[in-house]
Amino acid sequence: MESYLWLLPLIFSVAVFGQEKAQVRAQKAAQQVNEMSQGMQHTLPMSATADTMPGHEGMMDHSHEPVAIPANLPVPKLEVALYKDEKSGFNLHIELADFELEAPEFASEKPLGYVQGHAHLFINGQKIQRVYGQYLHLPGTLFKPGINQVMVTLNNHDHKIWSRDKKQVVASVFIDAGKEPFIKHSFSSSPLLSGAG
Repeated sequence: MESYLWLLPLIFSVAVFGQEKAQVRAQKAAQQVNEMSQGMQHTLPMSATADTMPGHEGMMDHSHEPVAIPANLPVPKLEVALYKDEKSGFNLHIELADFELEAPEFASEKPLGYVQGHAHLFINGQKIQRVYGQYLHLPGTLFKPGINQVMVTLNNHDHKIWSRDKKQVVASVFIDAGKEPFIKHSFSSSPLLSGAG
């Protein structure tokens, strides 16, 4: 037994080192969320421009540059709400005003009193899919452990992001699925006003 006593200081130092490393990782994650929320410009990196829907890899390369909302139309209002699903993952609700969310084949040529198009869903900077409705289930497999960002952009039928004065219409939520409360930060470039209908 005495021949193994020399291992005790080594085991203790490894345990302390592991605990310190976990604390450093937690501090870095908190700092990243803070940095992202402080200066959120919400412009998409050019690497996120390929349509990444399953089965469409490499088939489409849409430009996601901004397109100006006509001056005579109001800026669409956008917020996202995320709820834990009873079975798995999350349920996403896209809340809108002054925007017609629809598939391209239903696009209208007649002048409208609001902007139209569809949404794009991103998780952790990766485009997941186009969105043509306000409710969507997000499987838990789309999320990594720790902090995750869910972002929605409003796009025209050519996939360009609607914008006014170079400010893109986007909303996002940062979550940590393993924590309560799981929502850490929400942002909208054009939020709905409380009480507005």
